[in-house]
Amino acid sequence: LKPQTFMNLSGNAVNAIMKYYDIPKSNTLIVFDDLDLPLGTIRLRKSGSASGHNGMNSIITILKSKLIPRLRIGLGRPPKNIPPKNYVLQSFSRNEKRIIDELLPKTIALIETMILQGIDIAMNKYNTRKQ
Repeated sequence: LKPQTFMNLSGNAVNAIMKYYDIPKSNTLIVFDDLDLPLGTIRLRKSGSASGHNGMNSIITILKSKLIPRLRIGLGRPPKNIPPKNYVLQSFSRNEKRIIDELLPKTIALIETMILQGIDIAMNKYNTRKQ
């Protein structure tokens, strides 16, 4: 699902789909960008706070739960002269696109592992470790 709502209203779209298809929170995976992770880093979590992400905050608020699996995809911090809201909407540079393209197979494998073997195994196998 790619909501057609504003990011700050993502919870409305997610809630509507979950109710319509009777999808439990545990069978949901919210995928979103994260400025606090370096570009090309992924982190899978079972639950937690929104960490300042407005879309995730909306989802947590509307669903009334932090127990929602989420996959954060790192974009890195914007340069000082670019506001974060502009940074996340701009196109990737050629090098950034290459990094994201290389991350895609790993991300797909992570999601497949989560579905077939469970979130704990997927987290242990694919979460990027700090060096």
